[in-house]
Amino acid sequence: MNTYNFEDKDFKNSNIYKEFMDKNGSFGSLKIRAYGASEAIPISGIKVIIYTIFNDNKIIFFEGVTNESGLIEKIKLPAPKIGENNLDVPEKQVYNIEAKYTPDNLDLFYKVNMYDEVCVVQNINIIPDTFERINYGY
Repeated sequence: MNTYNFEDKDFKNSNIYKEFMDKNGSFGSLKIRAYGASEAIPISGIKVIIYTIFNDNKIIFFEGVTNESGLIEKIKLPAPKIGENNLDVPEKQVYNIEAKYTPDNLDLFYKVNMYDEVCVVQNINIIPDTFERINYGY
């Protein structure tokens, strides 16, 4: 499996890019929201990688870190265009999200569906080791 960065100039000139964009001619947006303590404490410093597998190729669309508010906002991701023949069940593009939080050695994985002109919110709930040990007797 080859790995490509979506923003790379060479990749944008490839057939893989052209095929992917033919299938996903529009964009949706994604917001990452990381928190702990039942959404009371925003968690900064979570490394997020967003990618998809297309024709046995890994395409990385985004790499970043949550800010002091626990957010990463306005991540634009390609999605299939909604047309008259797919209004009832719109086509989607599935993306993988890896979230790594070093202080607690957490490596979380999510899948998210992106749709044409829709903003999707992915929550990442962090339960620190000390909280687990105190409340669950580990």
